[in-house]
Amino acid sequence: MKILTRFTSILFIALAGFSYTAQATLMLSPGDCNTTTDCWTSNTTSNLGAAGISELIGQTVTDLYKSDFDDGAETGSFAPSYDTEFTNSNTEPNDALLSYIGDPSDPSETLPVMNCSGALSCFLEVKDGKKEPAVYIFDISGWDGLEIDMDDFWLVEDGSTSSGAISHVAIWGCTDCDEGPNPPGGGPVPEPATLFLFASALFGLGWRQRKSLIK
Repeated sequence: MKILTRFTSILFIALAGFSYTAQATLMLSPGDCNTTTDCWTSNTTSNLGAAGISELIGQTVTDLYKSDFDDGAETGSFAPSYDTEFTNSNTEPNDALLSYIGDPSDPSETLPVMNCSGALSCFLEVKDGKKEPAVYIFDISGWDGLEIDMDDFWLVEDGSTSSGAISHVAIWGCTDCDEGPNPPGGGPVPEPATLFLFASALFGLGWRQRKSLIK
């Protein structure tokens, strides 16, 4: 019985760890563009739009979500599901937090989540209009669709904005892109089948140990 209890505890801890991984916030900053090849920049100060993003990354994309700082407008097919909070300054924001506003643990939830870990490949755009580079594009294929924390965009060494700030953030996607990598600063999200197999293996091992003790 002690063996079974021990393995039950291990199973609970392991599944809790997987749950935490699946809901971990994706952290991104300009420095991540120097550590991953799956990031693009441009000095174009005008809005690139779907055509410009597609040309830059070599994939045909469509808009999924966009949030403008100046007017607070949110557009795209996933606009009802997400909200973006711009922070660091009331007039020149250098940080932004993009969050899913529904409850991912509720089976009856009606707000769809971007599933960027499956057939859909996703790309995050962080845009300025004055500095160089004027735009960052991150491949976030593998993101769990819950939260992205963007920090320190267009800050200079003394912490000032130097007339640079986030003007908007957007997520673009395509279903026929080449398979994307894990997101910068994140990790792969376990599939439900993987979790089931892992749980079954631990349970089977515990049951086998219990039968051995009974004999």
